[in-house]
Amino acid sequence: VIWSISIVPQLSLALVLALILSEKFVRGKHFFRAVFYFPNLVTPVSIGVLFSLLFDWQTGVANKALLALHLVGVPVNWLGDPFLSRILVAGVICWQWFGYNMLLYLAGLQSVPDEIVEAAKVDGANSVQVATRIQIPLLRPVILFTLITSIIGGMQIFDVPYLLTGVGPDNSTLTIVMYLYNTAFKDSRYGYASTIAYSTFVLIALLSMATFRLGRSRR
Repeated sequence: VIWSISIVPQLSLALVLALILSEKFVRGKHFFRAVFYFPNLVTPVSIGVLFSLLFDWQTGVANKALLALHLVGVPVNWLGDPFLSRILVAGVICWQWFGYNMLLYLAGLQSVPDEIVEAAKVDGANSVQVATRIQIPLLRPVILFTLITSIIGGMQIFDVPYLLTGVGPDNSTLTIVMYLYNTAFKDSRYGYASTIAYSTFVLIALLSMATFRLGRSRR
């Protein structure tokens, strides 16, 4: 659930921003690229602590802003509700990584020949048609790469949910790596934790091999 509500908006937002910032008429594109990439430079530990303070039930800035704007009548228990805690963790992960994927898409757009784009514009294609019929299809290898690496990264999520919510209410934000950590270092079940680690390794290896096979077939 956390993966689906974080990766899909993350990759979509990164692709849209990359298409916009690749246009020649956009001013300050280098500034916006740096700003959007900045969250990826912050350590996950710092991000977890920051958002846990922002969305604290009693003293968080988010609740104070909602109360001041009269959007809610009582403070929202962001970290105590299973659904809201998942949404919050997914949103933080999306905010942290969309700039990184945006740079990958921008690098892929640089490889699209200008002659093809200019020819399409001469034939009457607008920016939306150029993006959907030329740029995005030619970005298919990059999109595939970001999708597979996002799946692999989603299997290794640990820092942000651990610091933000722990396992969350009703284990709502319990991830595979967090389950491994708790099994090994809290329950002292090292054999079962090793099984979880090897199983995760096998799944990641299979996804990596699939990525290489798809890459070779695409070339």
